[in-house]
Amino acid sequence: MPLPTAEVQRLSLKFHLALATLLAGHVDAAVCAALLNALYLAFLLRDARDPDLNRYQTAEAVLNAMIARAEAGRPSTLTDPEQGVLERPVLSLDMQLAAVPLHRFIDAWAQLERITCHGGHSPIPAAG
Repeated sequence: MPLPTAEVQRLSLKFHLALATLLAGHVDAAVCAALLNALYLAFLLRDARDPDLNRYQTAEAVLNAMIARAEAGRPSTLTDPEQGVLERPVLSLDMQLAAVPLHRFIDAWAQLERITCHGGHSPIPAAG
């Protein structure tokens, strides 16, 4: 059974609004958290046989660098390549949410909650 269409649309809108807000130069904790959630959810829903972790690692590095700049009071504006790096997982997540079986989404969401609500670490392996 697939994820209900209304839920797919709600999540997609949430993540796209966070991305648009960030790209407009408005960086805050809620926007960064939403984008990290989108990135982690895209990672958790990926085909586990896909050996290419680079796109997730790169997006996480871009987000972390932007957050560090903002926390240090430096400009947190993203370059065009950085924007593209952050857009890709959000667009990928749209396709994943539309296709994922409900039980897989529930499992991934539970993992995401453990990471975000209980002080867990990133599910994305560090670049080697």
